[in-house]
Amino acid sequence: MKEVNNPNLSNTENIGKNLKPFDLQAAKSGKPVCTRDGRNARIICFDMNADSPIVALVKIRDTLEKVYQYYNNGRCYNSNGCIKNDLVMDDVKHEGWINIHYDIDNPFYSGIFKTKEEAERFYQQHDSDIDKTKIRTIKVEWEE
Repeated sequence: MKEVNNPNLSNTENIGKNLKPFDLQAAKSGKPVCTRDGRNARIICFDMNADSPIVALVKIRDTLEKVYQYYNNGRCYNSNGCIKNDLVMDDVKHEGWINIHYDIDNPFYSGIFKTKEEAERFYQQHDSDIDKTKIRTIKVEWEE
């Protein structure tokens, strides 16, 4: 049976690896969104006077975007059952630098810094004994 465009349908079916369901409030607060198949999407408005009030520009190629309408749950209007154009929350990637330390009882790190230089300057601002336990400064990456 073919899926019908219905604003009451869930936007959680068949979400791919590392993709989170569309969250209207998060999107309104500026969190990034993309299509289910990974294309960048820019939401233009949330209040178009229509059954599908969200209007977004979806990247088709490097220099081309296409206008799509969406229901409040992220379902693409008029997609004829195709879910690849549905909106999902895009991963927000972060990176930072940490100083790894070791003492006999407890390995630890000295916080997350924006740059390697900031991490290394940490020792200039603190007790020099902590510098003796430093193993190395490493880059870390995570997604939210």
